[in-house]
Amino acid sequence: IEKFISQLKCLPQAFVCASDYIAYILISILNQKGYRIPEDIAVSGYDNNREILMEDSFLTTVDVQKDLLGKRLVAQLLYRIGNPESDYEIIKINSKVCFKKSTDF
Repeated sequence: IEKFISQLKCLPQAFVCASDYIAYILISILNQKGYRIPEDIAVSGYDNNREILMEDSFLTTVDVQKDLLGKRLVAQLLYRIGNPESDYEIIKINSKVCFKKSTDF
């Protein structure tokens, strides 16, 4: 991540990270370089990982319903095994964005 950041000619106004873990690494690197979150750059994570996030966390994240997602995945896999010739489906599970201080402009 640090190599990627150092290769950018100019930094964006915000980063949307693939996980909360990546977001915290990015925030650490940006802080070391003197950037303030969110005053200089907004950062959000994804997955609302309770192991990464502390209760008083300031990181904006997306609360992914992992249990529901896992159950739907298993159900779909079993269906596909029993019906290999059926058409492909797109299944959407809505998630909730938890807005916090890391994206508070």
